[in-house]
Amino acid sequence: MTKATLALLLALSLTTLANARADQAATAAEASPPAAAVPPETAPDVPEQLPSRDEAAKFMKAEKTKPSANVRRVAITSCNVLFGMVTGADAQTQRGFGDSSQRMESRVKVSYELRGVEPAALQALTEQVCTDAASTLTAAGYDVVAAADVAAQPEFIKLHAGGKPAPYAYERGGTAYQTYAPAGQQIVDMTYLGRADTVFAGFKAMSTDGPMFIEARLAKAVDASPVHISVLIDFASAQGNTAKGFFGRMAGSDTAKVDAKLVMSAAGFMTMVPADRIDCSTGFCQGANDASLVARVTNKEALIGNASAVKDIFDAQTKLQKADELGGKLISGLAALAGTSTTMTDIQRNGVNVDPTAYASEARRLAREFTGMAAVMIKP
Repeated sequence: MTKATLALLLALSLTTLANARADQAATAAEASPPAAAVPPETAPDVPEQLPSRDEAAKFMKAEKTKPSANVRRVAITSCNVLFGMVTGADAQTQRGFGDSSQRMESRVKVSYELRGVEPAALQALTEQVCTDAASTLTAAGYDVVAAADVAAQPEFIKLHAGGKPAPYAYERGGTAYQTYAPAGQQIVDMTYLGRADTVFAGFKAMSTDGPMFIEARLAKAVDASPVHISVLIDFASAQGNTAKGFFGRMAGSDTAKVDAKLVMSAAGFMTMVPADRIDCSTGFCQGANDASLVARVTNKEALIGNASAVKDIFDAQTKLQKADELGGKLISGLAALAGTSTTMTDIQRNGVNVDPTAYASEARRLAREFTGMAAVMIKP
């Protein structure tokens, strides 16, 4: 193959990537329903009727709930709302097995960034979601200790003093989240601390001064079973079409595409530890770190919203980022002309402006739906 032919292929590749970018934006826009005119939040604090266990089981799975069968009095000792701020995916073409031809592979990296909702609004929404969660547990038949009474306990103050300040960065499944907690609280759930802290912190967690034992003493002080609630609110989802697995690698792929849906969704977990199985009479709090006692409810699949808060989508890539991307493409093109197999990468950074009122209304509704199902499922 001549250099002139390779140069022509390079030009065609750049044109193809540009067209793919235009198609990508159009696909995302078409996948999202038009922004709905949502009035200010006026819904009750809890769903009008909690779902049946059979209905909740379609979306949730429950584990180790038997030890909590007799729990009636609970205290929410940790409540977090995780807001997806950036989500994305990538896709890449690849040769199939036995293909030894010289070709330039294409890679597409697409991201979507949430815009239009200020941190103060996310904090206010967190307060609402956690207040709603307490009301939902009450509706499910639990006696919920008032948040102010829990917060006044010395062990609660000590527990949160040792946590991570909110908002706290957390990544999961290709999405970057900001983790919020109600005012006066920090991030104390080990789901997050265990990923970010050092090995030393892990040993500390198991000591009598660690968070699990502090929380156990708190549970005994308020005579209630501690409950943790985490709700993840996503504004978009994205998935690449890169062939995966053995057969995918054998077949290869000649296209690189990322499909995105700009629709809100919710997921998360709820945990409960029965206070009557915790014994602090020796000062060590037996049962505080017994994983077999922790009832846990998580999503089998996300709860999908029925309204979109999206106002518009725009190119969020800066001039410097575009210059860097173009430089990378030129280097890849020159490498191809020199006879070296290479990959050309197209980077798409999209800003997603949302209506803050519509976003908050739908996020709160989804969170209530999640906690309602979780409250039903956590009973054996």
